[in-house]
Amino acid sequence: MKKQIQIHLDKAIQKRSSLIKPPYNTAFRLLNGFSEGIPSLVIEIFGRTVIFHDYGSNEDLNENASKPIADTEEKTDISTDAEVSDSLEETVVIPGPDSPDDKETESKSDLILEMAIEIVKEQLPWVLSGVLKKRRSQVPEERSGTRLFGSEICSRIEENGVLYSVNLLMNRDSSFYLDTKLLRKWAKENLGGKSVLNTFAYTGSLGVACLAGGSKKVIQLDLHRKFLNVAMRSAKLNGKEVKESDYQTCDFWSRINQYKKSKKMFDCVILDPPVYSKTRKGTIDLANNYEKLINKVRPIINDGGYLITISNALFQRGDDHTSVLDKLCADGYLKIEQRIDVPDDCLGNAATIKQFLPADPSPYNHSTKITVLSVKRKSPAV
Repeated sequence: MKKQIQIHLDKAIQKRSSLIKPPYNTAFRLLNGFSEGIPSLVIEIFGRTVIFHDYGSNEDLNENASKPIADTEEKTDISTDAEVSDSLEETVVIPGPDSPDDKETESKSDLILEMAIEIVKEQLPWVLSGVLKKRRSQVPEERSGTRLFGSEICSRIEENGVLYSVNLLMNRDSSFYLDTKLLRKWAKENLGGKSVLNTFAYTGSLGVACLAGGSKKVIQLDLHRKFLNVAMRSAKLNGKEVKESDYQTCDFWSRINQYKKSKKMFDCVILDPPVYSKTRKGTIDLANNYEKLINKVRPIINDGGYLITISNALFQRGDDHTSVLDKLCADGYLKIEQRIDVPDDCLGNAATIKQFLPADPSPYNHSTKITVLSVKRKSPAV
């Protein structure tokens, strides 16, 4: 077993060798155990801090939790080095949290974690601190993360020339979603001079990418001020003026209604909702009522503008999600311009990744289904 752990981790590190370079100030996924043979462990790098996401207990995950509180499992998968066979039958998978013998599994999980810490320290000596997140712990502090070693935890990273503030101990996830890297790149390159509304912004990385690309106005919406505070710090890191009024703590349904009444319009709306959420004003259920969210924001998008949709519904097939979008596009006022992939470090072996997911995400390459739609209006004038 120790030999297999070593092999899997060595291959994962080798696979990401192009990402491992000075000044060690970016972020990427180093290991996705779910599709790289070690299903109890995911490893992420943020600057010079390594995060170990330990899935080694049998507590069930609830996909119906809001995304900032319970990061859904589709955000944690990667595969193997090119030298590894694409056939799953030839890949040795170390038993994970779904094995029948719980005590034996927990013991194996502890061994995997110990070895992973040792290997990372040995092969990546520039890593100065480590954090452990027990993803299925009953203790909130353990889910948010505890310090394993080192004194200074990374507080900012750089991606595609943009600086982002991170708080690696604030939440169950890492406060920064690695799977939307290519969307941030698209936003920076395509939304210059545009007005943007980033709904369900969380820590606002998508909105910050827009600002870095020269968007003339970016409004970030979220229910929780502590997340928007991270977004504000990111904007300041990039030398952008921060106006409190652009970072709005509010309910999505109420605020969109206010925008409609005041005839406030945007050139782009980013729709990145949690898998499931319910407030007094409305319910979000991505697998069953995503079209309701889309129709809610369509009236506030300018003619010729964009609607960016992100669905993290792990158990929804990609063709089912596409069917929802196709129906909405049937009247000609919405058009799918492109689908944006999840990056390789979050995918791994594209030939096998889909076999590890509970639902086939095709035509998307991952359960995080990102789509850019163009918008036409019956009357361009508001």
